Amino acid sequence: MEADITDRTQAEAAVQRAVERFGRLDILVNNAGLMLLGAVVGADAEEWELEGTQRHIRVGVLEPGGVATELGSHNQPTIRKKMIDPFYEQTEVLVPEDIADGVAYMVTRPRHTAIGELWIMPTAQA
Repeated sequence: MEADITDRTQAEAAVQRAVERFGRLDILVNNAGLMLLGAVVGADAEEWELEGTQRHIRVGVLEPGGVATELGSHNQPTIRKKMIDPFYEQTEVLVPEDIADGVAYMVTRPRHTAIGELWIMPTAQA
């Protein structure tokens, strides 16, 4: 189910569609992301919400290194020219399938097991 998570109504409707179609919601992958370089000072911690039954709820974070996507384009042109473009020109970066493989690993562990954090990065970035 796809939804624009910046629109709460769409996010809630996607969850409802999944439950109606499959009877329950087992896995939620929030792959929305930005790569805005800079400080996080002043971020509102109350914007992060999690409701769950406290029963086999697993929350994990997958932190990718350089991936061949448009993510770096979210930054200002000067930042892209100084930091992002040179990195992508000199590094054999990951492909989206590498990240999908990591997500699959995280969500296919036994239900009593949680992968809290998984870093996937190009070997040149490690």
